[in-house]
Amino acid sequence: MFHTPLHPKYLLKNRKAQGLYYALIVLLAVAYISTASLRTQGLGIDMMSNTHLKYQSSLYTKSILEMAKLCLQALDFERCNNDEFLFDAQYQGGYNIFRINDGYEIHIYIQALNLRTSQIQRSLTRIYLPLQEDQKRE
Repeated sequence: MFHTPLHPKYLLKNRKAQGLYYALIVLLAVAYISTASLRTQGLGIDMMSNTHLKYQSSLYTKSILEMAKLCLQALDFERCNNDEFLFDAQYQGGYNIFRINDGYEIHIYIQALNLRTSQIQRSLTRIYLPLQEDQKRE
């Protein structure tokens, strides 16, 4: 016997299929929303960790500058013209000092590894340090 679309048995089967389709659509929507929210949360964490690396690198730059100044005060230029430092597994840096006419130019470099993304961030800072009066006479 052939059932028409208005027959009760046909309508019952059609309702079950519609419920399955609605459940599938809701499941796909939930999966998409959760994936999108995890992706944006991950990007936010990456930006925060890169900001932390930049801030920590600026602190290490100040420390390296102080070490270069102390080395120039305690030792001569030939023994202090460059040095390298390994702060921890994430940060390394150093400096190069160049003598110019009336002072020193100090190039400070920092290299930081972002452990979350495996990206390497590098920064270079150039600082001019004038000669002191007692060094000008030499």
